[in-house]
Amino acid sequence: PAHASSNDRYGSGDKNNFGHVKISDGIAVNNGVISVDTGTGLTLTGSSPNKKLSIDSTVVTLTGTQTLTNKTLAAPRIANTGYIAGNYGTILKTTNGGTNWILQTTSTRERLMSVFFLNANTGWSSGGLSNYNVFPNREVVIKTTNGGNYWFEAYYSNSSYTRFESIYFIDEFTGVVVSQGGSGSGNAGYMYRSINGGGVWTGLNVNNLCYFTGLNFTDSYTGWVLGQYADDTGHDSAYILKSTNSGISWFEIYRKGKVVFTSNYFLDNNTGWISGLDHSGSSYVTVFYKTTNGGENFIINNLSAINNFTSMCFTDPL
Repeated sequence: PAHASSNDRYGSGDKNNFGHVKISDGIAVNNGVISVDTGTGLTLTGSSPNKKLSIDSTVVTLTGTQTLTNKTLAAPRIANTGYIAGNYGTILKTTNGGTNWILQTTSTRERLMSVFFLNANTGWSSGGLSNYNVFPNREVVIKTTNGGNYWFEAYYSNSSYTRFESIYFIDEFTGVVVSQGGSGSGNAGYMYRSINGGGVWTGLNVNNLCYFTGLNFTDSYTGWVLGQYADDTGHDSAYILKSTNSGISWFEIYRKGKVVFTSNYFLDNNTGWISGLDHSGSSYVTVFYKTTNGGENFIINNLSAINNFTSMCFTDPL
């Protein structure tokens, strides 16, 4: 809460204008003029009375033009904090930008394929078992509500040749998870949606693809996912699907034969990148796709080296 500052730092008070009021460390108001201490994450440009305060990605990610007047940041980016999920129910956490990692306590021994945090406390991780020599296979979602100090099983189900892959939550109740299937008929991947925080998942009616990966949303309504189809005759195609209604339904925006999409990242509703391997020629070629109009068109770049990129991240459109 606001409180009167010390006189030696912010000046003496004024009973008519309530003096020089300190809002928080580095932000103060004096006779209707806001002063801000700039530094890491904050830059001040222009000249009075039209100065502009800019907040970069180390503080919060903003989409489009935003006016920060009486706003509450529901899910700010937490600097230096990150998570890794892996085999045997392993989740690691860092609080110093990756210099050190701490093993978390989880309630599963399944292979975890994805981890997602909505805020500092609430997160989910998805995975399971996908092995054609073992039946049944398994799909699992674990959840934490205390920043990863303890993870409990939110969902568990036996499955036919599928496991959960990417998971993403729009808010504390609404989330989407995708699953991996396999090549050939009858081994399709699926997409599911939850509206109760991950305890119950309902299947979605989407393309009959072998697997889905690279699930992410750029706002509460707009989501993206990569899909792949392959059959026993050697035919295969890569897909990009998009949702504009919070994951309730998905539609195809792009399809390419003889390509395997491996990762994607969308910075906002217009700008995104997809990586993959193109094997339409005599050998595999690494490809990067970029769109600046929400997937209506893609610019394709080929690399001479063959690299299977599995993750990417961009901080600006360039």
